[in-house]
Amino acid sequence: MSTSGVRTPVPPNIRRLVEIVEQTLDECWKRWLPYLKSPQFRYSVLAGALIGLVFYPILGFCAAGVLEGSIAAAIQSSIGNVGAGSLFAAMQSLGAKGYLAWQLPLLGAVITPALVELILWIHARLLKLLELLSSSLGVKIPTSVMESTQQIQDFMRSKVKLE
Repeated sequence: MSTSGVRTPVPPNIRRLVEIVEQTLDECWKRWLPYLKSPQFRYSVLAGALIGLVFYPILGFCAAGVLEGSIAAAIQSSIGNVGAGSLFAAMQSLGAKGYLAWQLPLLGAVITPALVELILWIHARLLKLLELLSSSLGVKIPTSVMESTQQIQDFMRSKVKLE
């Protein structure tokens, strides 16, 4: 049975949902574009990739097998005989095929900017909470604390406004 040429009408609630998703994606793109163009983003991606490169030999799942003195070697000595299908066996396979050599830097490059943004978001919320509590309780927060937290936030943000 062919359905070519037959068009099913789209319910209004589905159409509205699609509009909301499109608007949200557009707003997110406009919000994040300045950050994606900033040096801070490039530096955090580069730092994450370098962390991944450094972590690769420390982890120890290499193309030649488990690297002596690595985390993988310590785990393997503690578990003894590695069972087929285990997480350790899967990591050994990825390392032997050379996948971890590029996956760890890639993972670091993706996770690091996300962690930086999460930390900044939490910091901004805590700063607002601190200001709210100080004004509502009538407690004066030392200006050195407020200034130092603001300096940290300014330095991390590199003057890129996301809010």
